[in-house]
Amino acid sequence: MAAVVLGPTNTYQTMRGSNAFKNVTENGGGNKQKIKGRSSKLLARRNECMTDRYYYYGAYTEKRYDAIIEQLSIEFFLSPVTVPDIIQNQMDYLQELKKQKISVYHFQQKWPHLKW
Repeated sequence: MAAVVLGPTNTYQTMRGSNAFKNVTENGGGNKQKIKGRSSKLLARRNECMTDRYYYYGAYTEKRYDAIIEQLSIEFFLSPVTVPDIIQNQMDYLQELKKQKISVYHFQQKWPHLKW
């Protein structure tokens, strides 16, 4: 319940700041703060796309490992040191791609904005 006071015209008015106090006391400590920063969903999607590109370059082009890493670092605006770390964390997904022998057509349908 908001604090009310009798105003100059003998009507009840809500006291300034009472709603903020009400929110803190009734919601168990206030409004939940929105987490700022990087979206884990978007990072997971980026990593999936990067792993698809890594598989594509390794399976369907004649690029060397270092050239693939350099290309991915350019495409995804990441350091050449960061790219192998991400690929390593995606190893289960990469093994699944290898096992299924995914075609270029699959990647073209999944990521139509990229040139395959």
